[in-house]
Amino acid sequence: MRFTHGIAILLVGLCRCNLFVFAGTAAADDAFPFALSVSRTMPENLLPNPGFEARDRAGQLPLQWVFGNFIGVSEVQAGLTTDVHGGASAASVRSEGNWPGYWIQEVPVQEGVRYYAAVYIKAMLADGTAGLRLATSQYQDEGSWMNNNSNTDVRSYAECGQGLGLEDFIDPRYLRVIRKGEWNLYDLEFIVPKGKKVTKYAFWAGLYGAGTVCVDDAYFGPAAFELKGTFGGSSLKRLRIVDQGGTAYLDQPLRQGESTHAFKVILESRLKRYSIEVTDARDARWNKPLGM
Repeated sequence: MRFTHGIAILLVGLCRCNLFVFAGTAAADDAFPFALSVSRTMPENLLPNPGFEARDRAGQLPLQWVFGNFIGVSEVQAGLTTDVHGGASAASVRSEGNWPGYWIQEVPVQEGVRYYAAVYIKAMLADGTAGLRLATSQYQDEGSWMNNNSNTDVRSYAECGQGLGLEDFIDPRYLRVIRKGEWNLYDLEFIVPKGKKVTKYAFWAGLYGAGTVCVDDAYFGPAAFELKGTFGGSSLKRLRIVDQGGTAYLDQPLRQGESTHAFKVILESRLKRYSIEVTDARDARWNKPLGM
């Protein structure tokens, strides 16, 4: 089963539980004694042709994507490449000077929803930045591109060197150093402002600098996802799903007479880290991280 867009939006608004307080004995992560199986149902990707596989009739450009070279084709070139992260095709951008070039799509959004965006980029830059940008032209919150807490212009960038001052307008969580010649994941989350009549964001992936980047496997959709799981164990009292900050998203009693237990929960973020916590009849507490 997959979420529809509307269901995912409704789930984002569900109330979360209060902070939990540890009690009893907490066991080490590597001592989790219960056989655990989990699955994740992610919302639909709102980007058509996210892997740049579908091409135009000439086979030279990816369908659904628009390339913005901003200064003319003599300085910045774009096309397709077989240097891929996945599939058979990826997009490329080459700049002969300190110029920008991005592959762009406009994506429909709904107010008040937390969205997750991601793309893989391989950068071979002599200088400059490479990365992902999500922005809307329908409304700009205070400071816009100079505000690294902005929800209307959000960037996940990598730079060739340190100390360029990018942290002034990019959230430090999304600022990286380029690892040349490697595929790197650029991802971010943001909430569409309410009451501003914002209905679309532009998804940009590319470079600003001298060199070449390859772009592949893009994603944009609601950040909330469904986590389902089962685990075995007898004489167990309680199950919790919590994040690193201690917020509980699921808190349910367990029937001690049963040896198999199931759970289902909606988690609000792809960037947060979650753990399962099981308490037994002796009030010993067992914890295990739920890797993404």
